[in-house]
Amino acid sequence: MPLREGVQAAASSFEDFSTFQPADAHRGALTTTLDQAVTWANALTPLRTG
Repeated sequence: MPLREGVQAAASSFEDFSTFQPADAHRGALTTTLDQAVTWANALTPLRTG
């Protein structure tokens, strides 16, 4: 899933822009998106610390 779709699902998962409550239909997309973000963050850590 493209990151853009995951972000859109995430943006629509906030109640009153304060409580994160993803719909069941969005959980898979959000899990994939967040897993990818963590993978990229870990891969780029040496660049931030070096």
